[in-house]
Amino acid sequence: MIRILCLSLLISFIAHTACSQHYYNDLVTSSEIVKKRAIYQTNKVKTVKMTSFDNNNQPIEGFGGSQEIAANFATITTDANRQLANIQERMPVIIERQDWPIWLGEVEGDPTSLLQAAPEDVLRVWRVGKAVGNVKNDGAELIEPAEAAEPTLL
Repeated sequence: MIRILCLSLLISFIAHTACSQHYYNDLVTSSEIVKKRAIYQTNKVKTVKMTSFDNNNQPIEGFGGSQEIAANFATITTDANRQLANIQERMPVIIERQDWPIWLGEVEGDPTSLLQAAPEDVLRVWRVGKAVGNVKNDGAELIEPAEAAEPTLL
């Protein structure tokens, strides 16, 4: 009975790994991305959202992303780390300088391993003034730390 259980677990693990690997290969195949990007730009697609599904056709939580289509760059997002989760649910994937050669295919490595939330110590978070929320405002003063508002009854 234990052998059957162990064998079943091994088979399910291998099957799950194969599905995940297929997803990653689709995500990072350069020539295919270039072709898809051209189609998106031709059809004026602004954002592409990706969701991964398990063998039961259920979405896998935290295993998806979105890509904004622009003229000269793309932003790949992932689930926010704990530091940013209170602000919003997504964050850009941040590729550290030492990982650029892997991302660009200049050295051996798995670029999909870089598609994750940034560690907690990479970004700093502080409260800013309400003016930052208006697209008409522009200037370095928008990122100055704001004083925490005193709580009021109204």
